Amino acid sequence: MLNTCIPLKLNIVVVTFNMLDGLERTLASINNLAKTFPYYDLKAIVVNGNPNDDGHLVVAEFPDLVSKYIAESDRGIYDAMNKGILHLPDDGYTIFINSDDELINIPSSVCEDVYDVIFCDVLSHDLGSDLREVFKVSNKKALTPSNLLRPRIHHQGCFVRSSILKNYKYDMDVGIRADVLLMGNLLKNHSSFFQNEVVAMITTGGKSDDYNLSNFLSFFRVSDKLEINKVAVILLSSSEILKYTLKGLLGRKGVLLVRKVKFFILNSYIWTVIKGDST
Repeated sequence: MLNTCIPLKLNIVVVTFNMLDGLERTLASINNLAKTFPYYDLKAIVVNGNPNDDGHLVVAEFPDLVSKYIAESDRGIYDAMNKGILHLPDDGYTIFINSDDELINIPSSVCEDVYDVIFCDVLSHDLGSDLREVFKVSNKKALTPSNLLRPRIHHQGCFVRSSILKNYKYDMDVGIRADVLLMGNLLKNHSSFFQNEVVAMITTGGKSDDYNLSNFLSFFRVSDKLEINKVAVILLSSSEILKYTLKGLLGRKGVLLVRKVKFFILNSYIWTVIKGDST
């Protein structure tokens, strides 16, 4: 089906700050997709928060891919993303990718050009330990008190019609979970589709991985904006609140250790099952 697609534009907003190696890796992944899916018109908008580095040299390596390069100081990742939104064309779909992440696939549902928003799976990769985990997108049609703290939707797996996205922006007042707010509004106001297909590999260790009080409270600022009752969130998400508290106490190194143990147990179980099937 894909090779019969009418050429469809896919805009990728890439935000970067002091991460030139990561920027090059991200653009290379998009460039590889452009070769794999030649019937798509892939264009990258690069927003660099450090106007004094050599980002322009990295961008120059991909002249046919990068349609816009913005290099100027910003107030953080969501300010940079908002700058990308300002330069979007009206046609096609848009996805946001952080530098050091990789776009590795385009889902077939994008080709169908039916839905306003398409949510897909992402692969989490911890570079320090090489641990990988697939985050499967939730098929909930809205964010609710029971799933707000674990929405299982990521901006690196969210394709939005560009004409629709241009009517939104990331609300910087809510903090690090501004992406959850934006995706919650998209779920609430537009037709959506959920496809269990990995489209991006994201690296862990960013600000959203900091399990601190500010990060946690950002969820409740999102709940206010989405008119989700905070008391209901606390009552229906008590297990997630406990997990979040424990992660905050453990710190990043502790969380990573838990991930390693879980990874080891899971692999040991899979190996036991395979060995049992073979005897």
